Amino acid sequence: MELKAEGLGKKFQNKWVLRDIDFKIESGEVVMLLGANATGKSTLLKLIATIYKPTSGRIFLDGVDISKSPKYMRERVSYIPEIPILVSELSMDENIKFFAHLYSFKGDLERLKKEFGLENGKKSVLKLSKGMRQRLSIAAAMMRDPDVVVMDEPTSGLDRETVSFILELIKKLSKQGKIVIVSSHDEEDISKVATRVFVLGEGKLLCDRPMEEVQRYRIAEVDVDGKVKQVRLYELENMRNYKILRVLGIRESIVKDLPQR
Repeated sequence: MELKAEGLGKKFQNKWVLRDIDFKIESGEVVMLLGANATGKSTLLKLIATIYKPTSGRIFLDGVDISKSPKYMRERVSYIPEIPILVSELSMDENIKFFAHLYSFKGDLERLKKEFGLENGKKSVLKLSKGMRQRLSIAAAMMRDPDVVVMDEPTSGLDRETVSFILELIKKLSKQGKIVIVSSHDEEDISKVATRVFVLGEGKLLCDRPMEEVQRYRIAEVDVDGKVKQVRLYELENMRNYKILRVLGIRESIVKDLPQR
């Protein structure tokens, strides 16, 4: 499976939010999408999910132009927004049954509820914690058995147990050969499961790097004999008598000093 963008751009009124985006993502890859606020992260996810139509360029899934054939993509993608889209008037069980009917789910609902920790089904959605609402939203999305999973800030403001659950789910999806794209400000958490990093800035794709490379090139502030200096993490392998003061964030390190090819 291959997801590819060529010259992708999106304009709202007279403002380009994204422009000249090119990438290729293959089966089993987990892409962490980083960027400051208003850099187009959510817009890119919605273009991939066919919620938005490109102003310029194209997106292909296995060679099929999804702008011309959006139904092809919609049958294979699940979009998980930051704020779960659920039927608030219904209980958890009623939501599960509703989405199972909507997506023609033929699997075992009891097993699904146990897997996602949704056994307390009588509880109203309005009374659920943010973590439980997110679990319910993701469970509904997984009923479609998608090939491409697009997540917008899936761990934002959640308890550690739910964050760990989502990270394990992402790893599982990757092992199943799914393509997973995650927009997140929780870069330290998502970096544990990501295989690649995209950084958006000023509407452009500033960085497309393997996660392993990004981690090695992260910048640390260290105290060496009373002097503070910045070094890349891989350089510490050959250093002695130092104390790490702080490690810069992934995006901060990339924007500041990661070598550009």
